[in-house]
Amino acid sequence: MIGEYNIDESLLDEALRRTGIRDREAVLNYALQQLIQRSTHDLRDLPGTVEIDPDYDYKKLREGR
Repeated sequence: MIGEYNIDESLLDEALRRTGIRDREAVLNYALQQLIQRSTHDLRDLPGTVEIDPDYDYKKLREGR
């Protein structure tokens, strides 16, 4: 571990209980990996579709600024 941190014991205990991971360092690493993974999703991976208007002209909208 890099250093000492003040971590809420109840949150850590809850994370250990919910994940089934027994090691505190391992559960913290797992939590950080999950956070990073969930925050770096590519928009193309999201479900659904977007309809694109072929007549949309963003340059024309900028002229009014």
